[in-house]
Amino acid sequence: MLRKSSKLVISSCLVLVMLFTVVACSNGLAPGEELPSAEELIAGVIEAQDNLTTGRQDFDIDMTMNVTYSGMTGKLTMSMSGEVAADFLNREMQMEMNVSQKVSAEGQTQSQDIDMLMYIIDDMSYMKADMPGEPGEWEKASLSAIELEDIWEAANYISAYADLLEGSDITVLKVQKVNGVSCYVIEVRPSKASLADFVEQQQLAADTGLPFDYSDMFQSFTVKYWVAKDSYDITKATVEATLELNEAGYEISGSMNMTANGWDYGKAISIEPPAAALNAE
Repeated sequence: MLRKSSKLVISSCLVLVMLFTVVACSNGLAPGEELPSAEELIAGVIEAQDNLTTGRQDFDIDMTMNVTYSGMTGKLTMSMSGEVAADFLNREMQMEMNVSQKVSAEGQTQSQDIDMLMYIIDDMSYMKADMPGEPGEWEKASLSAIELEDIWEAANYISAYADLLEGSDITVLKVQKVNGVSCYVIEVRPSKASLADFVEQQQLAADTGLPFDYSDMFQSFTVKYWVAKDSYDITKATVEATLELNEAGYEISGSMNMTANGWDYGKAISIEPPAAALNAE
C-alpha cells in the first residue's frame, strides 16, 4: 500500500515538479537585440528537453482546497517540497521529498507529514518513508517495463510540455537573469483543451479519486518559464492557479502555487543508494 500511494505522489510530483536584474530598454535586451518568437522558443525548449541527459531540479508546491459535499464542509491544505537528480542516459534517479497535509472537517483536524527518499537504478526502486515517531524501513522492488516507462516519461516530461506549450497562449515577456543565467521569460496560459490533455497524460485525474475531470477545477492556470538563452533549458518555472468547481454535488474553491528550479543540465551526476537500501529485502 505504501509503495502504491508513494508512486502516485511521485508521479504527480515529477509531472508537477517540472513546471517556473537589471532591465535595459524595459525588457532586458541589449541595444539592437530582439526577443525570439513564441514558435522559436517552443522549438528550442522541445529540442533541449529531447536531448536532456542529466539534471537537477527542486520544487515547492502549496495547495489549498475548500470542499463542500452533502452538506459537509472541509478544508485540505497540502505542501510538497523536494529535490530530484536524474541521469536519463543511465536510467538512474534520486529524489528527496516532504509531503505535509492537513484535513479539517466537522470540527476535527487530521495532519500527516511524510519524508520520502527514493532511488531508481536500472529496473529497481529503493524507497523509504518516515513519519513523525514512525521511522520507515527501506523497501526494494523490481519495476515492470510499464512502471519504468511511466516514471521516466514523467521525469522527462517532453511530450507533456510540448503539448502544453503548443496548445497555449504564449507571450515572450523579456530577458532576465536567474541564478546568474540570462533567460527569456515567457508566460503560458493553456487553453481548457490543452490543459485537459496535459492532465490526462499525467494521470492526475485518476489520482484524485473524484467523480469529475481534475482539469475542470482550474479556473485560471498561468505558467511562467525562464528559458536559458544559450541552451533553451528551463531554469525556473512558476505556476499560479485558482480552483473552482460546482459539479456532481461538490463545491470546490482554492488555489495552487508552485516554484521549480533546474540546474546542472548535462553535468555528471553520481547516484549511489546507501548500503541499507541495497541490502533491503
